[in-house]
Amino acid sequence: MELIDQLEQKIDSLLASNEALRQENTQLLDALQHDMETYQAETARLTQELERERAARLAVAARIDGLLRKLEAGAGDAADHAQP
Repeated sequence: MELIDQLEQKIDSLLASNEALRQENTQLLDALQHDMETYQAETARLTQELERERAARLAVAARIDGLLRKLEAGAGDAADHAQP
């Protein structure tokens, strides 16, 4: 009878451990889901920021190119007027 009691205690202990592990697993999955959502939101934010930076850089480069063409045209006109 004592062996049956020991077996019953061991089974109860294992079932309790199993339940504790299930709860811990659920908590870890919830935390992982939250972290993934945070990561995805941050990735989206950074992607948008990067696209804005690229667009701004392209706009500045286009303005610089325009100014260089303007300078080149002005230099060409000045050279034309300087010749006798």
